[in-house]
Amino acid sequence: MGMRTGTILTLLILPACAGPSQTSTPEPPPQPVAQPIAAGTSGVTSMPAEAAGDPAYCGTPSPSRTAPPTVKAHNNCPHPFVFTASQQPQYMWLSTEGTFKFEERSHSPRFFMHLDISKGQPVLVVENAAYKYTTPIAPDRSRTFRVNNWQILLEQVVPGPDTRYEANTWQSSGQVRVHAALRVDPVLTPFDTPIAATTTCGDPSLYRTSLPLGLAQHPAPGATLTINHGQSKKLGDVEVEYVTRNRPVQGAAPEPRTTLGLRDSSAPYPNVVELGADHSGGFIRADRELLLASRGAAKKPVTVRRFALACPSALAVPAPSAPTWLWLGTFGHTRAVVGDPAAPALTLEIKYGQLWATSKNGTYSRFIAPDIEQNAFSLDGYIVEVMDVEPSGDDRYVEGHWRSDTMISGVNVQVRVTPNP
Repeated sequence: MGMRTGTILTLLILPACAGPSQTSTPEPPPQPVAQPIAAGTSGVTSMPAEAAGDPAYCGTPSPSRTAPPTVKAHNNCPHPFVFTASQQPQYMWLSTEGTFKFEERSHSPRFFMHLDISKGQPVLVVENAAYKYTTPIAPDRSRTFRVNNWQILLEQVVPGPDTRYEANTWQSSGQVRVHAALRVDPVLTPFDTPIAATTTCGDPSLYRTSLPLGLAQHPAPGATLTINHGQSKKLGDVEVEYVTRNRPVQGAAPEPRTTLGLRDSSAPYPNVVELGADHSGGFIRADRELLLASRGAAKKPVTVRRFALACPSALAVPAPSAPTWLWLGTFGHTRAVVGDPAAPALTLEIKYGQLWATSKNGTYSRFIAPDIEQNAFSLDGYIVEVMDVEPSGDDRYVEGHWRSDTMISGVNVQVRVTPNP
């Protein structure tokens, strides 16, 4: 019997080599805690590559509250981190040390939350395709935001390493480093059965109402008048001019545009109609009148037909202390200012086929269609919800447009405005 030969493997256990001393002692990954952490952490300088989705390193969503990121993981964390909002609360950290942008894309339209420090002072940005709101953040200043069927709570803000908040300003010897704790919850919008409208034009009410009488039908056509190019004419309390003006174009020479418009630039929208080469026209809102303009060829006389309206265009809404409903419409109020009319906290408008809402730090705009019902968003001091989209008369929504068998189309929107300090 022959002898077998082979190789003997030997495992040697060597003592660890002494390396460079660490500048700070690594901390263990933080565990979920019952309450948010109230102070910043100094952190270490690196993180395991496989921990990019770990809430302890990147501040990514978790079913319970966690401590803010403890390492400088910014370069290893995903931006944006895509998550799925659920029927249960989710907790996450926007952080200069971890993830600075989250995206929820399982529900349409998707929305984003991100931390912006491009101008030195950190701000929280909440946005989707139609809406954007930006607000400064500071310790002990919690805020609640609404994006459609989701509520976002800014629970707390924690200074990061070498960062402090003094005299209403973030200060640091280098870049400001900060963590912002967020909680995302579903919102079940309560259903309010409409009551019969008690006003003609849909003025502010403490109750949801049916479509008011002044908005339900198309106005009857009135007298027709003609204006030549280069002329202006007085029509009741307003003056209309038919001229060619240069329209500014970014990065290019101004373009001449032939327009029919109100000379009063503070008049309600839309106050100018461009009369293009396709001989198309359009309408101008002049308080309690609607002016429909049309022409046959370039620089030929414009025919203007007048429609008398039951409702004034502008509406002033005293700052509400409780949820308040109001209607905007093509033939009703086209512009509502909430609060001091000289410096409104919130402006709601229908112009150029869109619903607009603006405040100091936010804006919303979407073409008016049935699918904007249940849109909801936060602006400075208020939550605005689109409750109803209703046509006037025989109008119907066909292939992205409101259409009527009459000369003009009309659509109406009921919104609820709720104080949100």
